Amino acid sequence: MWSHYADSHRGICLEFDNHFEPFSKAKKVIYDEVIPTIETDSLFLNDIDNQTIDKYLVYKSVDWEYEKELRILHKESKKNFSYPNHALKAIYFGIKANQSDIEIICSIVKSHNPQVKFYQMIKLGNTFSMEPEEFFYQTVMEVQTRLIRIVKGNFSHEGFKLDELFAEQNIGITREQLQSHLEDLIDKKVVFKIDSLYSLNH
Repeated sequence: MWSHYADSHRGICLEFDNHFEPFSKAKKVIYDEVIPTIETDSLFLNDIDNQTIDKYLVYKSVDWEYEKELRILHKESKKNFSYPNHALKAIYFGIKANQSDIEIICSIVKSHNPQVKFYQMIKLGNTFSMEPEEFFYQTVMEVQTRLIRIVKGNFSHEGFKLDELFAEQNIGITREQLQSHLEDLIDKKVVFKIDSLYSLNH
């Protein structure tokens, strides 16, 4: 699904609580090998019932059954729909999501809904499978200050490798995010790197 709908793993996926409208009105798509018969005359009736509408709008080819799609339908035109902030439960970032995009989205969402959870999708070894890995959003300054504190406390007299730092407890970010922060600290001349070894500038 990431390949189909999220800009080849660079986009995001939103998870909503289906106890809130309009998500509570979602209908399961019906997958079939046969296109349903459409009675065109009924389309022009003012009292057309919901069951008839569903027949036309929630069918899809059986080839797409793996998507397990839900659809939200309404009859009112030119109407904007909204949902309460706390209806948004989580945001999942694709494997190739840009770090600056992640920062902007997390910052905006967190200011409206402090309870929302954030996940980064990661590959499982050499397979095509993925799984979400939760991370806890902090500002760039907060994260980098904590990273420097960890480095000073554990690698003060020697260099360190990315995986060594990532293995430290309470790192709180994904490996990809850690790499991005180290690259930013190199640009800021706080950290320098020789081959695969990082060190703090003193």
